[in-house]
Amino acid sequence: MLAALAVAVTPAATISGSVIENATGRPLARANVTLEVRRGSGDTGPLSIWSGSAGEFVFPTLPAGIYFLRVEKKGYAAVRYGQRRFDLPGTPIVLAADGHFAAEVRMKRLGVVTGQILDENQIGFPEVPVYAYQAGQRIKMVGVGTTDDRGIYRLAGLKPGRYLVRTAAKQLAGGYGLLPTYYGQTTSAGGARVVEVRLDREVTGVNITPEPGKLATLAGTIANGDRKSTRLNPSHI
Repeated sequence: MLAALAVAVTPAATISGSVIENATGRPLARANVTLEVRRGSGDTGPLSIWSGSAGEFVFPTLPAGIYFLRVEKKGYAAVRYGQRRFDLPGTPIVLAADGHFAAEVRMKRLGVVTGQILDENQIGFPEVPVYAYQAGQRIKMVGVGTTDDRGIYRLAGLKPGRYLVRTAAKQLAGGYGLLPTYYGQTTSAGGARVVEVRLDREVTGVNITPEPGKLATLAGTIANGDRKSTRLNPSHI
């Protein structure tokens, strides 16, 4: 009877660990931990769980094989266990039939750019949209924020890289208008000052005084080849 029971029990491997905030060393609760199954680990698809209140997680009763571990949480750069840089592949975890692997995953916050939008007297402009663009041959908008009552804005959730920061056009009282203006005090992307963003860092003092100017409006209809049309509502340009 005991011999038969021993044969029926199959050894099982486990992967466990903890998720830690890199800057503070504190545990991160409710991070999404995904275990990607590779060849030799059976037909099981990706396994996903949430870290506990102390940042802990465990994948029990795993078959022997090769695995990759990935952790995601809003506001942080996604992490693959063993990666040397945030955008590189991770390191495979090889488990024997009765093996156990413990991993500590440290997560870094995505970058932040902050500053103030100021008028000609260096007083903050409220309710001005501010955009972050990835710098390059073709700039791409990746972040948007709005100034508060003091003219302060905060662009969060930015991946490491080079960015341009620009205000939107805004019509003010008395016929006064603000032209779209890049950090570096220019209305041209070619003359804009580049902002370097890194993980776990907040770039401060990215202040802009928008160029004054007269704003026009555009209204019309775009006719398509199939004779359908799209109406353009008036908007600032």
